[in-house]
Amino acid sequence: MLVRGLTWTPLGARTPVLADVDLRLEPGERVLLTGPSGGGKSTLLRALAGVLDAAESGEATGEVRVGGETPLGGGAALLLQDPGAGQVAETVGRDIAFGMENRAVPRTAIWPRVRSLVGRVGLSVGQEHRVAALSGGESQRVGLAGSLASADGLLLLDEPTSMLDPDAAARVRDSVADAVADRALTLVLAEHRLDGWLPLVDRLVVVAAGRMVADLPVRGGGLDAHAPGPDSAADLVRDLTSWGVWLPGVPEPTPWPVAADVCAPHSRALVDASAWSGSRASARERETSSPFAGGAALLRVKDVAVARDRPRRGAVASVVHCRVEADLVAGQVQAVLGASGVGKSTLLAALAGLRRPVGGVVEALPPLAREASTHPHRWTSRQVATRVGYVPQRPQASVIGGTCRASLLATARALGRDAERRGDALMEQLGLGAVADRSPYRLSGGEARRLALATAVVHGPDLLLLDEPTVGQDRDAWAAVAGVIEAAARAGVAVVAATHDDLLADLAARRIVLTRGADA
Repeated sequence: MLVRGLTWTPLGARTPVLADVDLRLEPGERVLLTGPSGGGKSTLLRALAGVLDAAESGEATGEVRVGGETPLGGGAALLLQDPGAGQVAETVGRDIAFGMENRAVPRTAIWPRVRSLVGRVGLSVGQEHRVAALSGGESQRVGLAGSLASADGLLLLDEPTSMLDPDAAARVRDSVADAVADRALTLVLAEHRLDGWLPLVDRLVVVAAGRMVADLPVRGGGLDAHAPGPDSAADLVRDLTSWGVWLPGVPEPTPWPVAADVCAPHSRALVDASAWSGSRASARERETSSPFAGGAALLRVKDVAVARDRPRRGAVASVVHCRVEADLVAGQVQAVLGASGVGKSTLLAALAGLRRPVGGVVEALPPLAREASTHPHRWTSRQVATRVGYVPQRPQASVIGGTCRASLLATARALGRDAERRGDALMEQLGLGAVADRSPYRLSGGEARRLALATAVVHGPDLLLLDEPTVGQDRDAWAAVAGVIEAAARAGVAVVAATHDDLLADLAARRIVLTRGADA
């Protein structure tokens, strides 16, 4: 496989997403792509798959050759960063089988392979399970199973474990290793976190600002500090850390300081203004403290049961039982943990009023309910928007508008709230200032998730519900996201984050652990 002088500039963009990239891979080689969020890793994978212009128009120069031919799509097995974007069938089994059917694999060989892969990637659902009812982690494993089923020569994986709990991620890595070894596949995968992947690859390629900035050999499961380039191991660690790479053994990042007032709930805006009026507090004190005390319980939840999907007529919905008892408290971060598919996202949707519980209690208490119903699922759209900020697991679902800035401010403008200053501050804090006037549909996965976070915060909600907010983030982006979350809590927002990220969970005052209950 050969990439020579590849430059890709999306239609209307001023700067290329990839710039003069050169890369050569021998058959059977295994390469790990890493680098800062938005650096061009996903774009390079799409170029290798021959689908660079499938999602957007643009201008490409240079060349890409796979097996001596220009890839036209369909030759490589590609797992997209958003696995839902690649789903094409109604049931799990049909979706996994789709690639094999297109390659004219005999039917007698397709279904035994589907059954085998469902087990190998750790899926707990059957082949007839509806794709629409999958969690994000389950969708990721279904997409991986489909890629492994049809891979024949080149396997391209974009953050294949980003939505998985540690046990599921380890099982996925084992499945990838087995498939690569059994079929002598050439592997190129993109990841921010190197833990677990280094023993499976031969090279580490760093892509930053659209350019290949490092190409390092991996030996014995670790980086070769004596490879040409950096003068020492210390230089290597410094350089990789500066590019946002999560290196094993390097101290973890800490949240960046963020001014609490850019995250303050709108319902307390007058209190904030009077509390700070005439204050002699320093800028640093304003960054690290709040002029009002949190502590009020906003929402009460107990043993919630929620239908996960809307089934076809005559079918029975699968019901998620969340055995939890908690008050969501202003000024506090709470983390919702549990294995992939246990119901974390479904619980958050019920807390936001987006799903009607079929059992248990989700009760808005007076400080949150105010003049509205105590049952969030009965709120109007405006009542939800006034009280709740929500980052869905698929951040693209929160996009509206032709530019990132327009999308960011859409809810605030609909509510008649002036949020321009807050919006600019949040975008700068989250590393999005340079893309404010870009189409939100051209963002990387990590950038899209940070835009969704800014969008959820900017209009001043009382309750902030975050579904996997740190997925797809490099070290610096993680620190920015964590800084906004901490600032929101200091400002008196009740924050709930569903996550597999233990480092993020360490910031929480309380951990709510969901276990798999009986699904009806």
